[in-house]
Amino acid sequence: MRICIITESYPPHVNGVSNTARRAAHHARDAGHDVLVIAPSPTPSWVARFTRIEDIDVYQVPALAVPGYNSFTASTVTNIALRPVISRFNPDVVHAASPMWLGHAGTSAAKSLGIPIVAAYQTDIPAYVSRYGAEALRTLALSQLRRIHSRAHTNLVPSSASAQQLSALGVGRLRMWGRGVDHANFSPSRRAEGRTWWNSHGIGMGGRPIVGFVGRLAPEKQVEDLAVLLGAGTHGGSASRARLDADLAVIGDGPARSLAAAALPGAHMMGLQQAHTVGAAMAGLDVLVHTGPYETYCQVVQEGQAAGVPVVSVAAGGPLDLIEDGITGLLYEHGNLIGLRHHVEELLARPEWAAKIAQAGSEAVADRTWDAINDQLLGHWSTAASTGKRLKTWTQ
Repeated sequence: MRICIITESYPPHVNGVSNTARRAAHHARDAGHDVLVIAPSPTPSWVARFTRIEDIDVYQVPALAVPGYNSFTASTVTNIALRPVISRFNPDVVHAASPMWLGHAGTSAAKSLGIPIVAAYQTDIPAYVSRYGAEALRTLALSQLRRIHSRAHTNLVPSSASAQQLSALGVGRLRMWGRGVDHANFSPSRRAEGRTWWNSHGIGMGGRPIVGFVGRLAPEKQVEDLAVLLGAGTHGGSASRARLDADLAVIGDGPARSLAAAALPGAHMMGLQQAHTVGAAMAGLDVLVHTGPYETYCQVVQEGQAAGVPVVSVAAGGPLDLIEDGITGLLYEHGNLIGLRHHVEELLARPEWAAKIAQAGSEAVADRTWDAINDQLLGHWSTAASTGKRLKTWTQ
């Protein structure tokens, strides 16, 4: 097949969308398919250009900076400008990864050319802009999502929560498509290595427990909720209990880093780390906590499970599918910060039970490899391409 991947983000940017698109492109290329990636310029630019990234042809389109998001740019290209690029490549299928700005232009161009479209819903942008208080933009984003996904032959969703979101917009033709795990990087076998890394930073000394958060530091992640573990959080207007007898560490960076640091006095702010380091560090945790309620999938929960760490997560979005409460992890209701703290305390107080949950979580994700996930994607592309060809023949 000839596959055109249109993605809102791609390396050198590092985020969930770029990582998934990169893996899909490499998997397709390694399977013998021809691949063209269309992505925003990684830095603000008014010029489009062809380049190669890791032996993949990439067409970088003009883009603007997004305030507060150094690892993201927003495309300004039009469907008219994209149409000849897509037409010359002559793809059998167009894949739109987390489509919004570029995805709108790309799917519009593909539809006008009669090319089958597979659209993967990955980012709850309406919820994000709502979190920033931009209700008008939320309405616009919802309309944009509906318009884009209505063009697709197949709409891929990562979780039941995201399927419900698109269904509520009147979007159909939904298929489940999750995410894989790099089991070489996220593995219980790396725990000793992880503890050594933490100890080298003066954290977890003498076997002291380490509770961690891993992820982008942005308002929608609600990292400040971790203050309840430091005795600084509140719930229902009443002060929380004393500081948890454990080290609290945060791995990640983003526009809310200063807010998180101010809200979490005494927490270890580790900043952005390389992927290999994150794998070891995660395995060295005693509890991983996820606080963001707007995740369509939540890869970090799955990676924590793969690393053999008991996970505590807010009961919202993708984690509802990833965690069987009390079996493969623990869930707390959004806003119930005392519930969050109680789960962490219980895991630390009952290490045998925590180990049982960690093992169950690891076993639950053992077969979720990137090769298996991307083989599924190849199947979706093949089905869309063959269906599209039949439809095109029928209409001629």
